Amino acid sequence: AGHVDPQIVGSVIVGNVQQTSGDAAYMARHVALKSGMAESTPALGVNRLCGSGFQAVVSAAHEILLGESEVCVAAGTES
Repeated sequence: AGHVDPQIVGSVIVGNVQQTSGDAAYMARHVALKSGMAESTPALGVNRLCGSGFQAVVSAAHEILLGESEVCVAAGTES
């Protein structure tokens, strides 16, 4: 929806608490690959209970502020 070129994304961070399927532990990797990002793009899953989605945003901001990434994708999976 943001029309961001997948090739410029430096990292994907996804907050996910409930593992609803056997491969849910790899949610961030699925998001990256299904969005057209390279296999080499780092993907991090975060479980911080009610704050998982927010922690994903904070972690993405840290990566940008520290110069580790210029563009990050941050998401949460539960509402």
